[in-house]
Amino acid sequence: MQLTLRESIVAVAVLFVVVFAGTTLALRTAPRPAAAIAGSGPVSDAGQVPADKSGSALSITPSREIDSASVQRILLQLDAPTRQAVLESATAFKQIAEAEAQRRSVINAAIDTGFESGEAVQTLMARAAERVLGETYLAQVVSGNLDPNFPSDEQLATWFAENAARFGVPERRHLWQIFLAVPADADPDTEARVRAEAARLAKAGAVDLEAFQALALEHSEHAPSQVNRGYMGLLPGERLKPELREAVSALKAGEVSAPLRSAAGFHVVRSGETVPAFAPSLEEVTAEARATMRQEARIAIRNAALAQIRESYPVSLDDTLLETWRLELLMNQIEQEGGLPPARAE
Repeated sequence: MQLTLRESIVAVAVLFVVVFAGTTLALRTAPRPAAAIAGSGPVSDAGQVPADKSGSALSITPSREIDSASVQRILLQLDAPTRQAVLESATAFKQIAEAEAQRRSVINAAIDTGFESGEAVQTLMARAAERVLGETYLAQVVSGNLDPNFPSDEQLATWFAENAARFGVPERRHLWQIFLAVPADADPDTEARVRAEAARLAKAGAVDLEAFQALALEHSEHAPSQVNRGYMGLLPGERLKPELREAVSALKAGEVSAPLRSAAGFHVVRSGETVPAFAPSLEEVTAEARATMRQEARIAIRNAALAQIRESYPVSLDDTLLETWRLELLMNQIEQEGGLPPARAE
Protein backbone atom coordinates (compact mmCIF):
# COMPACT_ATOMS: atom_id res chain seq x y z
CA MET A 1 0.00 0.00 0.00
CA GLN A 2 1.49 3.32 -1.04
CA LEU A 3 -0.61 5.65 1.13
CA THR A 4 -1.41 5.48 4.81
CA LEU A 5 -5.00 5.29 5.95
CA ARG A 6 -4.80 8.89 7.18
CA GLU A 7 -3.50 10.08 3.79
CA SER A 8 -6.30 8.22 2.04
CA ILE A 9 -8.97 9.77 4.23
CA VAL A 10 -7.50 13.24 3.75
CA ALA A 11 -7.48 12.76 -0.01
CA VAL A 12 -11.11 11.70 0.03
CA ALA A 13 -12.05 14.65 2.24
CA VAL A 14 -10.43 17.06 -0.20
CA LEU A 15 -12.25 15.38 -3.06
CA PHE A 16 -15.61 16.06 -1.44
CA VAL A 17 -14.79 19.73 -1.18
CA VAL A 18 -14.12 20.21 -4.87
CA VAL A 19 -16.28 17.60 -6.63
CA PHE A 20 -20.06 17.46 -6.86
CA ALA A 21 -20.21 13.73 -6.10
CA GLY A 22 -23.31 12.10 -7.51
CA THR A 23 -23.91 14.99 -9.95
CA THR A 24 -23.52 14.24 -13.63
CA LEU A 25 -21.67 16.77 -15.76
CA ALA A 26 -21.35 15.63 -19.36
CA LEU A 27 -18.03 16.64 -20.88
CA ARG A 28 -17.85 16.45 -24.63
CA THR A 29 -14.79 14.87 -26.14
CA ALA A 30 -14.32 17.77 -28.53
CA PRO A 31 -11.34 18.16 -30.86
CA ARG A 32 -8.32 19.26 -28.88
CA PRO A 33 -7.71 22.86 -29.93
CA ALA A 34 -4.15 23.37 -28.71
CA ALA A 35 -1.31 23.30 -31.18
CA ALA A 36 1.09 20.38 -30.77
CA ILE A 37 3.46 21.32 -27.96
CA ALA A 38 6.14 19.66 -25.88
CA GLY A 39 6.87 16.80 -28.23
CA SER A 40 3.27 15.65 -28.75
CA GLY A 41 1.91 14.63 -32.09
CA PRO A 42 -0.81 16.46 -34.06
CA VAL A 43 -4.01 17.15 -32.18
CA SER A 44 -6.60 14.49 -32.85
CA ASP A 45 -10.27 14.95 -33.76
CA ALA A 46 -11.17 11.49 -32.46
CA GLY A 47 -14.31 11.33 -30.38
CA GLN A 48 -15.79 14.58 -31.67
CA VAL A 49 -19.54 14.97 -31.11
CA PRO A 50 -21.85 16.74 -33.56
CA ALA A 51 -21.46 20.49 -33.39
CA ASP A 52 -25.18 21.21 -32.98
CA LYS A 53 -25.57 19.36 -29.67
CA SER A 54 -25.41 21.27 -26.42
CA GLY A 55 -23.87 20.15 -23.15
CA SER A 56 -26.07 18.38 -20.62
CA ALA A 57 -27.77 20.43 -17.91
CA LEU A 58 -27.01 20.16 -14.22
CA SER A 59 -29.71 18.18 -12.42
CA ILE A 60 -29.83 17.49 -8.69
CA THR A 61 -32.56 15.25 -7.27
CA PRO A 62 -33.27 13.93 -3.77
CA SER A 63 -31.77 10.55 -2.90
CA ARG A 64 -32.61 8.39 0.11
CA GLU A 65 -30.00 5.68 -0.27
CA ILE A 66 -26.41 5.01 -1.26
CA ASP A 67 -25.80 2.39 -3.91
CA SER A 68 -22.69 0.70 -5.24
CA ALA A 69 -22.68 2.76 -8.44
CA SER A 70 -22.56 6.08 -6.57
CA VAL A 71 -19.62 4.94 -4.43
CA GLN A 72 -17.87 3.64 -7.53
CA ARG A 73 -18.27 7.02 -9.25
CA ILE A 74 -16.54 8.67 -6.30
CA LEU A 75 -13.68 6.17 -6.34
CA LEU A 76 -13.14 6.73 -10.05
CA GLN A 77 -12.27 10.37 -9.28
CA LEU A 78 -9.29 9.24 -7.19
CA ASP A 79 -5.87 8.47 -8.57
CA ALA A 80 -4.99 4.79 -8.78
CA PRO A 81 -2.76 4.56 -5.65
CA THR A 82 -5.31 6.36 -3.46
CA ARG A 83 -8.18 4.27 -4.84
CA GLN A 84 -6.23 1.08 -4.13
CA ALA A 85 -5.49 2.23 -0.57
CA VAL A 86 -9.17 3.03 0.07
CA LEU A 87 -10.30 -0.35 -1.29
CA GLU A 88 -7.81 -2.10 0.99
CA SER A 89 -9.17 -0.33 4.07
CA ALA A 90 -12.67 -1.09 5.34
CA THR A 91 -12.51 2.02 7.53
CA ALA A 92 -11.60 4.38 4.66
CA PHE A 93 -14.17 2.78 2.37
CA LYS A 94 -16.90 3.17 4.99
CA GLN A 95 -15.90 6.77 5.59
CA ILE A 96 -16.44 7.53 1.91
CA ALA A 97 -19.94 6.06 2.07
CA GLU A 98 -20.74 7.92 5.29
CA ALA A 99 -19.48 11.20 3.89
CA GLU A 100 -21.61 10.71 0.79
CA ALA A 101 -24.66 9.90 2.92
CA GLN A 102 -24.12 13.06 4.97
CA ARG A 103 -23.70 15.14 1.84
CA ARG A 104 -26.92 13.78 0.36
CA SER A 105 -28.84 14.40 3.58
CA VAL A 106 -27.89 18.08 3.35
CA ILE A 107 -28.89 18.16 -0.33
CA ASN A 108 -32.24 16.55 0.50
CA ALA A 109 -32.87 19.17 3.18
CA ALA A 110 -32.01 22.01 0.79
CA ILE A 111 -34.39 20.65 -1.87
CA ASP A 112 -37.20 19.87 0.59
CA THR A 113 -37.14 23.40 2.03
CA GLY A 114 -37.02 25.01 -1.43
CA PHE A 115 -33.64 26.54 -0.74
CA GLU A 116 -32.15 25.21 -3.98
CA SER A 117 -34.75 27.04 -6.10
CA GLY A 118 -33.61 30.51 -4.97
CA GLU A 119 -32.22 32.70 -7.74
CA ALA A 120 -28.91 33.36 -6.00
CA VAL A 121 -28.39 29.66 -5.27
CA GLN A 122 -29.29 28.69 -8.82
CA THR A 123 -26.77 31.20 -10.14
CA LEU A 124 -24.04 29.85 -7.87
CA MET A 125 -24.86 26.27 -8.87
CA ALA A 126 -24.79 27.10 -12.56
CA ARG A 127 -21.49 28.97 -12.26
CA ALA A 128 -19.96 26.12 -10.27
CA ALA A 129 -21.09 23.57 -12.86
CA GLU A 130 -19.69 25.68 -15.69
CA ARG A 131 -16.39 26.09 -13.85
CA VAL A 132 -16.06 22.33 -13.31
CA LEU A 133 -16.95 21.67 -16.96
CA GLY A 134 -14.49 24.23 -18.31
CA GLU A 135 -11.59 23.31 -16.05
CA THR A 136 -12.10 19.58 -16.61
CA TYR A 137 -12.18 20.13 -20.35
CA LEU A 138 -9.00 22.21 -20.27
CA ALA A 139 -7.30 19.57 -18.12
CA GLN A 140 -8.20 16.98 -20.77
CA VAL A 141 -6.82 19.21 -23.52
CA VAL A 142 -3.56 19.64 -21.64
CA SER A 143 -3.11 15.96 -20.84
CA GLY A 144 -4.01 14.99 -24.40
CA ASN A 145 -1.40 17.29 -25.90
CA LEU A 146 1.49 16.64 -23.52
CA ASP A 147 3.67 13.75 -24.56
CA PRO A 148 3.95 11.40 -21.55
CA ASN A 149 7.63 10.93 -22.41
CA PHE A 150 8.37 14.66 -22.42
CA PRO A 151 11.03 15.80 -21.83
CA SER A 152 13.51 13.46 -23.44
CA ASP A 153 16.98 13.24 -21.95
CA GLU A 154 18.29 15.47 -24.74
CA GLN A 155 15.57 18.08 -24.20
CA LEU A 156 16.21 18.03 -20.46
CA ALA A 157 19.96 18.51 -20.90
CA THR A 158 19.48 21.41 -23.33
CA TRP A 159 16.93 23.13 -21.09
CA PHE A 160 19.04 22.69 -17.97
CA ALA A 161 22.08 24.23 -19.66
CA GLU A 162 20.02 27.40 -20.15
CA ASN A 163 18.26 27.33 -16.76
CA ALA A 164 20.83 25.93 -14.34
CA ALA A 165 20.83 29.17 -12.34
CA ARG A 166 17.24 28.49 -11.28
CA PHE A 167 18.42 25.53 -9.23
CA GLY A 168 21.54 27.09 -7.77
CA VAL A 169 21.94 28.93 -4.48
CA PRO A 170 23.91 32.22 -4.45
CA GLU A 171 26.58 33.09 -1.92
CA ARG A 172 25.02 33.95 1.44
CA ARG A 173 26.24 35.15 4.80
CA HIS A 174 24.96 35.22 8.36
CA LEU A 175 24.02 38.78 9.30
CA TRP A 176 22.97 40.60 12.47
CA GLN A 177 21.82 44.18 12.74
CA ILE A 178 20.91 46.96 15.13
CA PHE A 179 18.47 49.37 13.53
CA LEU A 180 17.62 52.87 14.77
CA ALA A 181 14.77 54.62 12.98
CA VAL A 182 14.93 58.24 11.82
CA PRO A 183 11.57 59.98 11.24
CA ALA A 184 10.98 61.12 7.68
CA ASP A 185 10.56 64.72 8.87
CA ALA A 186 13.55 64.66 11.26
CA ASP A 187 15.60 67.82 11.53
CA PRO A 188 19.43 67.75 11.25
CA ASP A 189 19.88 67.72 15.02
CA THR A 190 17.68 64.65 15.41
CA GLU A 191 19.51 62.81 12.63
CA ALA A 192 22.87 63.67 14.16
CA ARG A 193 21.71 62.40 17.55
CA VAL A 194 20.53 59.07 16.11
CA ARG A 195 23.74 58.69 14.09
CA ALA A 196 25.84 59.25 17.22
CA GLU A 197 23.83 56.63 19.13
CA ALA A 198 24.27 54.17 16.25
CA ALA A 199 28.03 54.81 16.28
CA ARG A 200 28.16 54.17 20.03
CA LEU A 201 26.31 50.86 19.62
CA ALA A 202 28.59 49.85 16.72
CA LYS A 203 31.66 50.35 18.88
CA ALA A 204 30.16 48.50 21.85
CA GLY A 205 28.90 45.67 19.65
CA ALA A 206 32.28 45.10 18.04
CA VAL A 207 33.56 43.39 21.21
CA ASP A 208 32.03 40.03 20.31
CA LEU A 209 28.84 38.46 18.96
CA GLU A 210 27.27 38.05 22.38
CA ALA A 211 27.71 41.76 23.13
CA PHE A 212 26.21 42.69 19.75
CA GLN A 213 23.21 40.40 20.32
CA ALA A 214 22.54 41.88 23.75
CA LEU A 215 22.61 45.41 22.33
CA ALA A 216 20.31 44.44 19.45
CA LEU A 217 17.81 42.91 21.84
CA GLU A 218 17.81 46.08 23.95
CA HIS A 219 18.05 48.85 21.35
CA SER A 220 17.13 47.65 17.83
CA GLU A 221 13.87 49.03 16.42
CA HIS A 222 13.48 46.38 13.71
CA ALA A 223 11.03 44.03 15.40
CA PRO A 224 11.49 40.88 13.25
CA SER A 225 15.27 40.73 13.85
CA GLN A 226 15.20 42.33 17.30
CA VAL A 227 13.34 39.36 18.79
CA ASN A 228 16.08 37.13 17.36
CA ARG A 229 18.79 39.19 19.07
CA GLY A 230 19.49 41.05 15.84
CA TYR A 231 19.85 37.98 13.61
CA MET A 232 18.52 38.61 10.09
CA GLY A 233 19.27 35.18 8.71
CA LEU A 234 21.48 33.62 6.08
CA LEU A 235 21.05 36.16 3.30
CA PRO A 236 22.28 36.67 -0.27
CA GLY A 237 23.44 40.15 -1.18
CA GLU A 238 20.39 40.92 -3.30
CA ARG A 239 18.13 40.59 -0.26
CA LEU A 240 19.75 43.65 1.33
CA LYS A 241 18.67 47.23 0.75
CA PRO A 242 20.58 48.61 -2.27
CA GLU A 243 22.17 51.37 -0.18
CA LEU A 244 23.64 48.77 2.20
CA ARG A 245 24.91 46.10 -0.19
CA GLU A 246 28.34 47.47 -1.02
CA ALA A 247 29.31 48.25 2.57
CA VAL A 248 27.99 44.93 3.91
CA SER A 249 29.69 42.89 1.17
CA ALA A 250 33.03 44.42 2.20
CA LEU A 251 32.72 43.21 5.80
CA LYS A 252 34.80 40.28 6.98
CA ALA A 253 33.42 37.61 9.31
CA GLY A 254 33.03 39.09 12.79
CA GLU A 255 33.39 42.67 11.57
CA VAL A 256 30.85 45.38 12.50
CA SER A 257 29.97 48.19 10.10
CA ALA A 258 29.85 51.90 10.82
CA PRO A 259 26.28 53.27 10.90
CA LEU A 260 24.79 52.80 7.41
CA ARG A 261 22.03 55.21 6.36
CA SER A 262 18.92 54.02 4.56
CA ALA A 263 15.69 55.87 3.89
CA ALA A 264 14.30 54.49 7.16
CA GLY A 265 17.21 55.12 9.50
CA PHE A 266 20.63 53.84 10.55
CA HIS A 267 21.76 50.21 10.38
CA VAL A 268 24.69 48.74 12.27
CA VAL A 269 25.47 45.38 10.67
CA ARG A 270 27.63 42.52 11.94
CA SER A 271 28.78 39.92 9.44
CA GLY A 272 29.11 36.23 10.18
CA GLU A 273 30.57 33.40 8.14
CA THR A 274 29.93 33.26 4.40
CA VAL A 275 28.35 30.19 2.83
CA PRO A 276 29.66 29.69 -0.73
CA ALA A 277 27.37 29.58 -3.73
CA PHE A 278 26.09 26.16 -4.78
CA ALA A 279 25.42 25.08 -8.36
CA PRO A 280 23.97 21.55 -8.56
CA SER A 281 24.55 19.27 -11.51
CA LEU A 282 21.69 17.99 -13.63
CA GLU A 283 22.08 14.57 -12.04
CA GLU A 284 21.41 16.09 -8.62
CA VAL A 285 18.16 17.80 -9.63
CA THR A 286 16.90 15.64 -12.49
CA ALA A 287 13.50 14.95 -10.94
CA GLU A 288 12.89 18.59 -10.04
CA ALA A 289 14.05 19.84 -13.45
CA ARG A 290 11.88 17.33 -15.28
CA ALA A 291 8.85 18.28 -13.18
CA THR A 292 9.50 21.97 -13.86
CA MET A 293 9.67 21.39 -17.60
CA ARG A 294 6.43 19.44 -17.60
CA GLN A 295 4.66 22.11 -15.57
CA GLU A 296 5.85 24.85 -17.91
CA ALA A 297 4.70 22.74 -20.86
CA ARG A 298 1.25 22.37 -19.26
CA ILE A 299 1.00 26.12 -18.86
CA ALA A 300 2.08 26.70 -22.47
CA ILE A 301 -0.46 24.17 -23.78
CA ARG A 302 -3.23 25.67 -21.65
CA ASN A 303 -2.46 29.19 -22.87
CA ALA A 304 -2.34 28.04 -26.49
CA ALA A 305 -5.63 26.20 -26.04
CA LEU A 306 -7.32 29.24 -24.51
CA ALA A 307 -6.16 31.44 -27.36
CA GLN A 308 -7.36 29.02 -30.02
CA ILE A 309 -10.66 28.32 -28.25
CA ARG A 310 -11.30 32.07 -27.97
CA GLU A 311 -10.74 32.36 -31.72
CA SER A 312 -12.73 29.25 -32.71
CA TYR A 313 -15.63 29.80 -30.32
CA PRO A 314 -15.83 33.59 -30.02
CA VAL A 315 -18.06 35.37 -27.55
CA SER A 316 -18.63 38.96 -28.59
CA LEU A 317 -18.12 41.95 -26.31
CA ASP A 318 -19.37 45.44 -27.14
CA ASP A 319 -17.43 48.17 -25.31
CA THR A 320 -20.33 50.62 -25.58
CA LEU A 321 -22.78 48.14 -24.11
CA LEU A 322 -20.33 47.19 -21.37
CA GLU A 323 -20.03 50.81 -20.28
CA THR A 324 -23.81 51.24 -20.39
CA TRP A 325 -24.29 48.17 -18.21
CA ARG A 326 -21.62 49.34 -15.79
CA LEU A 327 -23.25 52.74 -15.33
CA GLU A 328 -26.71 51.20 -14.92
CA LEU A 329 -25.47 48.78 -12.28
CA LEU A 330 -23.56 51.56 -10.55
CA MET A 331 -26.68 53.74 -10.36
CA ASN A 332 -28.73 50.80 -9.07
CA GLN A 333 -26.12 50.19 -6.40
CA ILE A 334 -26.12 53.86 -5.39
CA GLU A 335 -29.92 53.90 -5.17
CA GLN A 336 -29.94 50.79 -2.99
CA GLU A 337 -27.42 52.38 -0.65
CA GLY A 338 -29.45 55.57 -0.25
CA GLY A 339 -28.28 58.05 -2.83
CA LEU A 340 -25.15 59.60 -4.24
CA PRO A 341 -22.07 59.84 -2.05
CA PRO A 342 -21.00 63.34 -0.99
CA ALA A 343 -18.87 65.18 -3.54
CA ARG A 344 -15.15 65.15 -2.83
CA ALA A 345 -13.56 68.49 -2.03
CA GLU A 346 -11.03 69.55 -4.62
